[in-house]
Amino acid sequence: MVSKMIKSNFQVLYNLCEMLFVLPLYRLFKFGGQPFGLHSRIVVYLLVAISFSRLCFEYGVRWSGDSARFSEWADVLIHNDLNPFIYLQYSGRIFYSVWIFLVSLMKIIFADNWMIAIVTINFLCAFLTSIITIEAIAKFSKNRVVPIFSAILFSVSTEYFQWIPWVLSDITFSLLLSVVFVFLLSSIDKRKIGVSAKKIGASLAVVAFFFRPGGQIVAFFCVSFFVLAPYIVDKGEYNRKIVINILLTIILFAIIAVFGWAALMKNPHLLPLNIAHETFSQLSDEYKMGVVVYLKKETYRNAPQNIYDFAVIIFLKMGYYLQFLSNNNGIFHNIINSVIFIFAGYSGLCAVLPISNMSVDNLNRAWWGLFIVICFTIFYATQYIDYDARYRMPLIPILIQMAALGFNQIWNYMSSSNFFILSHK
Repeated sequence: MVSKMIKSNFQVLYNLCEMLFVLPLYRLFKFGGQPFGLHSRIVVYLLVAISFSRLCFEYGVRWSGDSARFSEWADVLIHNDLNPFIYLQYSGRIFYSVWIFLVSLMKIIFADNWMIAIVTINFLCAFLTSIITIEAIAKFSKNRVVPIFSAILFSVSTEYFQWIPWVLSDITFSLLLSVVFVFLLSSIDKRKIGVSAKKIGASLAVVAFFFRPGGQIVAFFCVSFFVLAPYIVDKGEYNRKIVINILLTIILFAIIAVFGWAALMKNPHLLPLNIAHETFSQLSDEYKMGVVVYLKKETYRNAPQNIYDFAVIIFLKMGYYLQFLSNNNGIFHNIINSVIFIFAGYSGLCAVLPISNMSVDNLNRAWWGLFIVICFTIFYATQYIDYDARYRMPLIPILIQMAALGFNQIWNYMSSSNFFILSHK
């Protein structure tokens, strides 16, 4: 009874704090044409921190089946003096190596409180991700409205912050992805720090590669950036023809990959040397049951009979991976998702089609955001699509950056056409 009263009182306190920091947002918007200064930053980051911390306080530490597996693998690593070879022999999951090592360290240092330590790391990583993302947005927007818009999206994006209390790798992974994305793009924007930014981005891409499945896409993005970036922006000009050719190549590769993967899911024994045979067999069994979105039975199909049926399941997974409206979500959740995805989609279209006067730097950002979203979609469509969009969550900071690009373009157009009187004050 006492704990409930304390929690209720803290809830009132949190709501009061949020009101105190939300109210000044009107004033910040009123003088939207001014730079994103210190006062704006204090209000915005406190709002984000309060939003994230409130969730941790309300729900505490949350546990899942994956959390139990991580704990088990970490125990194996600890009991064998952090010998990575024994861990790999036991789990066979090389792509979780860095994350399991981190969990092991938390268990060694904090003992029974290791889960609280993981959630604390999640909070700090989420907060740092928001700062890195908002600061990147502030640099290209050159006003305070767009970064404030982005901060509000961070503060209310259920799809992102709901994972902070969970003993899972998703939040930490999203930080790695965001830092790689921002640093690689900053290596173009600022020539003086270009080499250092590229080195940091490449180093973290290697860490991501062994952090969890999906990290391989981060490494692929890094390599693609080094190879293709000089051609996309050449002599200060955005080369849309190259972008379209790259996009068509990705589409062609995706079609070939889908049917190749469909053949493997129909006959997993075709995989050479029985690489990860157990994992592929388990995934193949789900495909053969017609599973599209895990634990969402209304999406299931009849058992596939041929390679075409298997390919249809993969294409459906692509669609569900990008679906931002769901009956499982609340109305507010769907509204925020709509804002993020519609503005981000507009930025993606601007990167491919000549439909706006977006600057070269912003077109470049929009293209690389679109590129990494496409890569993640293809990757996860061949594997598992969760009903709660968990595997899409690490992309939310990048999608918010893309949404900010679209919002910035529309805001600039409205400002220049005197649509908003307050934007000129």
